[in-house]
Amino acid sequence: MEGIPYIFYRVNMIISRNKVCVSVIIPVYNASKYINACMDSLLCQTLKNIEIICVNDGSTDNSLEILKEYQQRDNRIKVINQENQGASSARNNGMMYAKGEYLLFLDADDYFSPKLCDLAYYHAKNKKAQICLFGADREDVTNGKKEHMDWVLCENEIPGKVFSAMDINEKIFQITTGCPWSKLFEQKFIKRNQLRFQNIKNANDVLFVRTACALAERMTCVRNEPLVTYRFNNEASTQGQKNTAPLEFFKALKELKKQLIEKNIYSCFEKSFINILLRECLFNYNTVSSEDTRNLVRKALAEEIFPYFELEKYERNYFYNQRDYEEYKEICNRY
Repeated sequence: MEGIPYIFYRVNMIISRNKVCVSVIIPVYNASKYINACMDSLLCQTLKNIEIICVNDGSTDNSLEILKEYQQRDNRIKVINQENQGASSARNNGMMYAKGEYLLFLDADDYFSPKLCDLAYYHAKNKKAQICLFGADREDVTNGKKEHMDWVLCENEIPGKVFSAMDINEKIFQITTGCPWSKLFEQKFIKRNQLRFQNIKNANDVLFVRTACALAERMTCVRNEPLVTYRFNNEASTQGQKNTAPLEFFKALKELKKQLIEKNIYSCFEKSFINILLRECLFNYNTVSSEDTRNLVRKALAEEIFPYFELEKYERNYFYNQRDYEEYKEICNRY
């Protein structure tokens, strides 16, 4: 086979030896505890036509040194160094260097199935999809216990092998979470729609992911195959630092609504948006660990956030989750 310029991939699919099928973009900040497992799980991917773009976001531990060692081992790895600006800036920076047909945004403290790139790319390419969704497990870093995250991909809500946002307009934001690491994105689709991660301290992926899903004309998913293991209860992560900036989710949701309105699609997705809005508001309220911060978020919800989105104009039966509706009313009644 030496000298043949092509390799055969799956059935009826030919990929040039030099083609980058998937660009894996990883923001890295003080991830030395987990980065080896992350990188090792990428180096053993069954799809070899990938590049791994690691954006060191001003780490103060030895993350950069570890990344440089991996770069010397494998020429598919690119290390970009920047001053600390946050995960959103790191992802946006990584996209500028990406050569892949598809983009995959992973986190440095997670690890991945060897088939992640292979299966996601195979499904997306064969279905000519702009987004491919897939499932995930999660692992508690405090005790090593693992469980399936069935809310990351709600397979029973997916209408078929290929679907558009309009096919599922009342549930488009319910079929998956706003995290980028459970999705493969077509790069030309992202560029055409000028999508970028929002520069806020947390919830910075909501705008990018939700807008992409709303604009997608062809989506598909990998069923029954969790491809990512998400580590949680890691206080060093962006989610673990939510107490320091507890209202960033409001900025994200405001900007998402603004984008949907500017693109003239808000009315199509209003019901889905209002329901995910309430769910994410309550999630952020219930997951801050400080009682003082919780009180601050509750007050902001009642006095500013819920009124801003005019939740009072929607009847009870407009909401999918009645417990969410009852909690919303309870918060409002306290003020």
